[in-house]
Amino acid sequence: MVHVLDDPTGLSLRARRFLAARGARGAAPSAEEHRAHWRSYQVPEAGIELAASYQERWGGLILPETAHYEGGPACLSADMPTLLDGLGWCIAAGSPRSSVPFGFYVDELGRFGVSWTRRVPLHASVEGWVEACALEHAAAGWDLIARRTGPVEELTTTWVPRVGPLTPVPEVRGLADTWLRGDGVMVWVCSGEFRLFGEASDAPAAEAVLYAVS
Repeated sequence: MVHVLDDPTGLSLRARRFLAARGARGAAPSAEEHRAHWRSYQVPEAGIELAASYQERWGGLILPETAHYEGGPACLSADMPTLLDGLGWCIAAGSPRSSVPFGFYVDELGRFGVSWTRRVPLHASVEGWVEACALEHAAAGWDLIARRTGPVEELTTTWVPRVGPLTPVPEVRGLADTWLRGDGVMVWVCSGEFRLFGEASDAPAAEAVLYAVS
């Protein structure tokens, strides 16, 4: 497997341009170093290969800060293969940029998400996370029409449908977070933190942002 900065196959043209302009590669252990390290702890091969394959493709990737999740991972790098009941093997996907109660993970299905006392998949793949970052970067040049916050069910069943017919942007592979495309508009729906901290009194609200695009 080749590092994404050397071969961005599988990403959209938008995401490829985003990586070329804003992506960087930091220092990170190699896949073989991961294999040797986790074998020394007698981690089963399934967990080791999840970490090693992630490291081969994404290890050391540094992206610009995101608006949510306190900026996102500082650097994508595998750590801590863990076997979880009902979920299978998971790895830590990169350290947060600041001291926060949550972390980032990838599971054996390839989903990228956030974890605290529960795990919330944000995108169905790491590629989806990168595509979403690329769209967020592109949105800085779009006209912001409206921004709404509130319970995710209210946003997705009441406010977003009023915008008009919308279809998911497929390459984002959205789960808790997604992008939707309509006639001359784009909508960003971000509910990961709401779903992660939903039972806390100070839980962040879900957010939907409407942009006009030409």
